[in-house]
Amino acid sequence: VNLPPALFLQGKNDPRLPAGTAPEMAVAWKRAGGQAEAVIYPEAGHSVSTWHKKELMDALFRIAALATGEDSQRPLRQ
Repeated sequence: VNLPPALFLQGKNDPRLPAGTAPEMAVAWKRAGGQAEAVIYPEAGHSVSTWHKKELMDALFRIAALATGEDSQRPLRQ
């Protein structure tokens, strides 16, 4: 199986998905042979339209890093 890299983003205050869904998906992706990263945003909910600017900027940075092959392992900007 040749899986593309995956990025799972989740807000800790997500009322629709149980806490820990993103990390569980990343583990399953890795077990299937892929490369994955999970990020939990402590102040975020389900919809990105409700996220704060710092969370959106971090998510966009990580998505761009994944798309370009750059390192996305960095702390959330305040």
